[in-house]
Amino acid sequence: MRSTRSTVTRACVLCAGALCLLASAGCGSATGGSHGAAGQARASTGHGSESGSASGPTGASASYRWLVRTEGTPPSVAVENRAAGTTAWRLPGPAYELGGQAHGAIAGYVAEQAIAPGEVQSVYVSAPRARTVTLQVYRMGWYGGRGGRLVLQSARLPARSQPPCTHRFATGLTECRWRATLSFPIPTALASGVYIVKLHASTGAESDCLFVLRPARPTPLLVEIPTASYEAYNAWGGDSLYPGGSRLVGVTGTNQGVEVSYDRPYESQTGAGQFFIREVAMVRFLERYGYPVGYTTIESIDRDPAQVLGPTRPRALIDVGHSEYWSAGDERAFARARDAGTSLLFISSDTMAWRVRFAPATAASSQAGEPDHRIVAYKEFAALDPDRAEPTGLFPLGGAELVGSAYDGCITPRLEVPGPPIYLYYAWTPSPSLQPGWLFAGTGVSAATSIPGIVGYELDERTPATPPGTLLLGSGTGVPCGSEDEPSPVHGTLAETTLYTASSGALVFATGTLGWEYALSPVPQASPDAPLAPDPRVVAMTRNLLAHVLASRR
Repeated sequence: MRSTRSTVTRACVLCAGALCLLASAGCGSATGGSHGAAGQARASTGHGSESGSASGPTGASASYRWLVRTEGTPPSVAVENRAAGTTAWRLPGPAYELGGQAHGAIAGYVAEQAIAPGEVQSVYVSAPRARTVTLQVYRMGWYGGRGGRLVLQSARLPARSQPPCTHRFATGLTECRWRATLSFPIPTALASGVYIVKLHASTGAESDCLFVLRPARPTPLLVEIPTASYEAYNAWGGDSLYPGGSRLVGVTGTNQGVEVSYDRPYESQTGAGQFFIREVAMVRFLERYGYPVGYTTIESIDRDPAQVLGPTRPRALIDVGHSEYWSAGDERAFARARDAGTSLLFISSDTMAWRVRFAPATAASSQAGEPDHRIVAYKEFAALDPDRAEPTGLFPLGGAELVGSAYDGCITPRLEVPGPPIYLYYAWTPSPSLQPGWLFAGTGVSAATSIPGIVGYELDERTPATPPGTLLLGSGTGVPCGSEDEPSPVHGTLAETTLYTASSGALVFATGTLGWEYALSPVPQASPDAPLAPDPRVVAMTRNLLAHVLASRR
C-alpha cells in the first residue's frame, strides 16, 4: 500500500480557478512529462495474413501493418507460443530490469486498458522535439524464453503538438485530451494477452504503454491484471492516490489525490505501469506451460461482469500481483462466480485493501463520457466522500470473506536505493500436515522444507472473517515489518497461504504474499532475495492447483 514512486515529477501548470492546464514548457519527459508533440494518423482498417505467408498479403495500410494473421479464430496459448519470439520489445537498461527503462522525452497512453476483438484501439503519444514517431505492438508471453512477439509495426508517423492536459485541484485529477497518433481495429484472430506498445521518437527517446486484449471466446482460465493498482500509484501530471503529489488537493487539504484517470501516461520505469516488476512473472509462467488462459482487467469486469458469469464462465478466475484496489462491482462478480462453481485463485497479496468506484471520463479527456476511465478513492478521507450509495475507503473486512485472508498492515523492509522500490523477501514453510495431499503430491515439499525469497512485500493473513474450514497451507513467520502504521482490518507479521472450499464446490486459494509468482518466473529487480530461477517446488504446487481446478466439474 506504500507508494512505489521513486521520485515526484513536478508539473508545470497554467491555472484558472479550480482547473489547471499542464503546460508544455519544460514538462515533457518519459517519466512524467505533461505535454509535448505527437503525431496524428488516420484510423486504418487493413486486414491480412501472417507476414511472409504465400497465401495472401500482409495486413497493411498507410499507417501500419499487421505481422500476424488477422482473420479467423485466435490460436490457443500453446499454439501462439510456438511462434517465433523476440526480445526487441525490451527497452534499454540493465539485464536485471526485465522491461528496461524509458528514456528521453516521450510518453503515451491508450484509449482502452482492456479491449475486445473488433473494437478500435487508439494510442496517444507526446514526443517533444521529435519529427516522427514509430509504434510497435508486442504480445507478451513465453515464446521460447524470448518473452514477446511483434504483431504490429507502424510507419513513421509525423509528430505534432498535443494540447495541454487538464488538472483539477479540487480532487487531484489529471486528464489528457490528446489527438490519436495511431488507431487500429483489433483483429478477431489476435490472441488474448497483455500487449506492450513500444514508442520510439526520431530523437531516440523510447517508452512503453500497455493494454490487455480480452478473449474472443470464453477460456477455462481468466486472469485479472490489476491495472487499477497501476493507476492508483500513477502520479503523472501531479497527483496519485498517495501522498507526495506536486500540488495541494482541495478536498483533502494534502498532496494526496482522490481521483485518477487512465487517460494519461504512466509515471513508471517503462511507462507500462507495474507490469514488468510483478505480473509479467505470472504471464510468462502460464504461457510457458500452454495453459488455456485469457486476460482481462479489474475495471473491465466492473463494466462487464458477464465475462466471468453465466454458462460459459471460466473454470477459475486468477487474480495476480499487487491487487490492492477493487470496486464493489468487481468483488460482487467474483463472489457470484464462486457461488456458481468457479474457483478463485489469488496469486496476489494486499488483495482488496481499498474499495474504489469507477466513473466516466470527463469532457477534459480524449475518452470523454467513456465509463470506467476514472478511479475515485477517498481512502483515509472516506468521511469526505460525497457518494454514500457507493462509498470508497477500506474494503469491508479486507475482503477476507471472499479471499480467505486480508492485508495485515505488514510491509517488509525496503532498501534505500534509487529507482522503483525494492523490498526484502523471506522464507515460506509448509504446514506440517501437508494437506490437501493433491496440492503437495510430487512437489518434493516435506514438513522440513523452507523456500527462500518468496514472502514479501505486503502480507495477508487469516482474520475473524475468514470462512470456517479454511486450511492453512503454509506461511512466512517472524517477518520484520516496516514502521509504517498502515490501515488494515488486522495487524500482524504473517503471510498465510490458504485454501477453502465454497458451498458450490469452488476452491478459493490465496498465496498471502506477492513473492509467490516470482518463484514461477524470475523478476530479479523485485528483490535481492527473490529466486533467480523458477523454484521447482512452487512451480509443482501451482501446476497441481491448476490441474485440480481445470479437472473440476461445473
